[in-house]
Amino acid sequence: MYAIDGTTLAALFRKLKSLQDAPDAPLAGHLIAAVDLFTHLPAKLWFFEDPATNDKAVIPALLAWLQPGSLVVFDLGYFSFPFFDSLTDLKSSFVTRLRAKTSYTVERILIETPQVRDRIVKLGEYRSNPSTHPVRLIEVFLNNRWHSYVTNVLDPQQLSIEEVVLLYERRWHIETAFRLVKRLLSLAYLWVGSLNGVQLQVWATVLFYAILIDLCDDVADHLQLPLERISVEMVFRSLYYYALAVANGYTKSAPEYFVEDGDGLGIVKRPRSGISPPLAERSALL
Repeated sequence: MYAIDGTTLAALFRKLKSLQDAPDAPLAGHLIAAVDLFTHLPAKLWFFEDPATNDKAVIPALLAWLQPGSLVVFDLGYFSFPFFDSLTDLKSSFVTRLRAKTSYTVERILIETPQVRDRIVKLGEYRSNPSTHPVRLIEVFLNNRWHSYVTNVLDPQQLSIEEVVLLYERRWHIETAFRLVKRLLSLAYLWVGSLNGVQLQVWATVLFYAILIDLCDDVADHLQLPLERISVEMVFRSLYYYALAVANGYTKSAPEYFVEDGDGLGIVKRPRSGISPPLAERSALL
């Protein structure tokens, strides 16, 4: 199960000799990633030299990469009837949001209550090229508004309403991954001017991010906590103290060191009080 999304890379560093005479520092390109929804690890990257690349440009390569039986979660930037149909033909599943003003016809009602609607629909009622395959439109009323989700998994026994909502919430892991790679691991600063150099910095940074997430997963296993409770930033910053400890004769692994001094290092996120948990709300409602 993957979250799919893209991000535009920052401008190249203006102090590079090759760019000092340029009127503007060019953006470094566009990166699209598939991130595993549960391990948070990057599974596939696509790099585009043109920073203005539309996210939908990756769809042919994505379809060629996906295995039958995969499930992908994506935002409205990938909303496309042909893409939906291609995923269904590939025997892969998807979960996304419904784009505003999308027309559809209802083929079958599965559930209809004042707070939850689950229906089989055909998208594109008034378009010349409507979707070929029916999809499932799930609508949940929360916080005084309707949240609408679309999936091609038509059987609620295979994918329940609650699971659809929770899967889409996990899509935010890819936004977190981009933020960590750019801000924490400094991919926001590109120190080279050549295309090959940019790609090397991108791949090296994402590879280090994968190792860091793997380390966080080991820490979570030692503490018997979900990965989401581990602060990736604090694990990264605590590597400095682990290196000092090793230099002074410490012989245990990094996860063991973090577990022994976890409170002092702040690697376990504190539960935030005063904020209503959206997942609990949805579970209670559904």
